[in-house]
Formats: sequence, structure tokens, C-alpha cells
Amino acid sequence: IAIAAGSNRSFGLRADGTVVACGQVKGYAEEISGWKDIRLIAMAGGFGLIGVDQSGEVHFAGYSDETELPQISGWDDVVWIGSDSGLAADLIGLRQDGTLARAQSGNSEGYFDGTEGWTGIRQVNVTYPVPAVKEDGTVIFLKDTEPEIQKTVESWGRLEAVCSATGWGMIFGICEDGTIRECRPNEGNAELSDMKDLKWVQVQ
Repeated sequence: IAIAAGSNRSFGLRADGTVVACGQVKGYAEEISGWKDIRLIAMAGGFGLIGVDQSGEVHFAGYSDETELPQISGWDDVVWIGSDSGLAADLIGLRQDGTLARAQSGNSEGYFDGTEGWTGIRQVNVTYPVPAVKEDGTVIFLKDTEPEIQKTVESWGRLEAVCSATGWGMIFGICEDGTIRECRPNEGNAELSDMKDLKWVQVQ
């Protein structure tokens, strides 16, 4: 049982392995009507739907050019899937053994290049810089991640989960004690923790 949502549509995974849709789903409903034994669903780029069935085959819905989609099978041991590409050219899956499965189509930009060889992964986020939490609570990133970001996140200690916001340079983490930490660009004269005894606040 799961749920996935895009810009103007939502999808639900039923216990019987079928998928239901609501919202602006013209072009989706017919495609997913034939999906059976689905165990994972995820949105890609806000409009594409991805599903993995019990046999490990990956299905797609909502794409105008299916020739550009990767052909994937053998993902029966994948427990989570994700894509940060609206064209679903780059997919990543977290396997039961803590390694990552990757798939790319002809129009791929190699978004997840650099994640090969990662092991012991407990949780991964698809948005750049693709932060991933390892079994020991440490976090790894793509090699071209800014050193300052890596240093800040490392100072948080052991994490339970991590996520990032593409294009904004922001990373958020949940620590073992349940607190939330953040790393974001700050060109101001104070940190959030310094904002006390205020009379008014404006957020944009």
C-alpha cells in the first residue's frame, strides 16, 4: 500500500497490487488499468508514474514517447524506486542488500553516475546531490558535492534519513534523537537559532 502524487494528480497502490488514480489523469487511467501485482510506485518529474511489479519488471505511465524509456527487469529485490528526471531517463532503486540499482535510457544525462559501488545504503534521496544514509548513520554524496555541504552534514552525527531540494542547495536530515537539521545557503546576518525576541517575521 502506497501513495504517489504529482503536480495535478495522485495515485494510490492498493493491497491487491492494482493502482488507482485521481485528478488530471487523462492518458494515465488506461495505461495503469492493465497493471497487476504492483508493489512499488513513484512519481518522476511531477508527471510520470513508475511502478514495479512482483516479478521485478518496471512499468511507466504518462509518457508521450515510450521509445525513450529504459527497459528494466530483474528489480524484484528493489524495495524503493525514484527518479528526478521528468523523462524517466534516469531511475534508481534501493536493493534489499543496501546496493543501488540504476537504469538509463538513450536520452539520459547520467544523473546518477557516481553512485555505482555504493554499499550499505539504508535510505537515498534522488535530488542532487543524491545524499544517502548508510547503515552506520553516515551520509555520502556525489563526488562533486560542495565540500562545505559535506562538512556541515557530517557535523550532524548519525542520521536516520536525509533529503535535498534540487536547485536550492538545501539538505535536511533527521538525527537519531529525532531532531531535524538543515543546511541551506545563508547570506544574512543571523541563523534561525539567533532569531529571538522578534516582533514580526516575513517569509518569502
